[in-house]
Amino acid sequence: MTSHLPIGIFDSGVGGLTVYRALHEHLPNERFVYLGDTARVPYGTKSLATVERYAVENAEFLAAREIKTVSGGMQYGFGARAAGDPRRP
Repeated sequence: MTSHLPIGIFDSGVGGLTVYRALHEHLPNERFVYLGDTARVPYGTKSLATVERYAVENAEFLAAREIKTVSGGMQYGFGARAAGDPRRP
């Protein structure tokens, strides 16, 4: 049973805290783990392949800490993936 496990959230900095606030507002009984990847910020100047690699690494880092699900707060990473980034290698 995973209901007691926290929800993992990651972002390239502190912007993902808005994702945390929204989730916490709608899911007040949940626990959360937040990863702000400030060591590699800004993501917006990186290639899409690099941002995708960072996202996978961040998700794997959180998954190793036993979470029930993961949410990314990175607007560039997910927006570029959905829209097709012209910088895509």
